[in-house]
Amino acid sequence: MKKSAFIAAVFFVMAAAAFAQPKTDVNMRTSKQDGVLRLVFESEEAFLKKANAAVSGLQLNVEFPSAFNIASRKGIDLDTSIKERIFTVNLKEPFDIKIMRLSSPARFVIDIA
Repeated sequence: MKKSAFIAAVFFVMAAAAFAQPKTDVNMRTSKQDGVLRLVFESEEAFLKKANAAVSGLQLNVEFPSAFNIASRKGIDLDTSIKERIFTVNLKEPFDIKIMRLSSPARFVIDIA
């Protein structure tokens, strides 16, 4: 009985620690030039190296490796939502994307045309 209680307690502590991990701050800015909308995400380099972007219909989904917080937004106001590790941009017409990863400072850049 004591062994199962100990195992349950260890499991509970590990689960609580996993959910209590702090969110990574991400700064975001947007701009539009020559018909191209640019999204720039700035954060820790190791965090941004694991970020991915995918198109789903009229949505752009940016998946980050862990929980995140958009610390600041500058530029164009967009229809966006955040659910767990996914940042979604809802657009009104079909589009293509180009992804760039830049350093000094670390940036994840998405051009939407």
